[in-house]
Amino acid sequence: MATSYYLDGQTLYIGTVDGQVLQMGGTSDNGTAINWSIETKPFSEGDETVRKTINRLWVIADIEPGSSLYAAYATGTEGSTWNVVNSTTNGTGAIQSIRIPVIVNTPQIWYRLKLYGTGKVKIHRIIREVTGRNS
Repeated sequence: MATSYYLDGQTLYIGTVDGQVLQMGGTSDNGTAINWSIETKPFSEGDETVRKTINRLWVIADIEPGSSLYAAYATGTEGSTWNVVNSTTNGTGAIQSIRIPVIVNTPQIWYRLKLYGTGKVKIHRIIREVTGRNS
């Protein structure tokens, strides 16, 4: 539990109840790559009566060397059954902007997206290409 905060320029320090001083920021947690994730809200694309398929999901991101990015989707409005549809690890030694085409052909009314990985990844844009189907 945090008990005190100190901002020194661009560096934030946090004092904890057990006497630790933590430094916020950086690219690792004491030398270990940081795990991260984001889950979107459920999407119906504005029509809750038509089943849809995700034809393509474009994720435009800068993935630093040694970092990874995974893309997954889940159907419905809740639940935790994620279908991993793409994984990318950048080992080139340079930051790159990578477009990840993902094809998801499961017709559903609702679906959610999850992006997760390790290390430093900057997400610029997520583009969903969706087609409605009568069922």
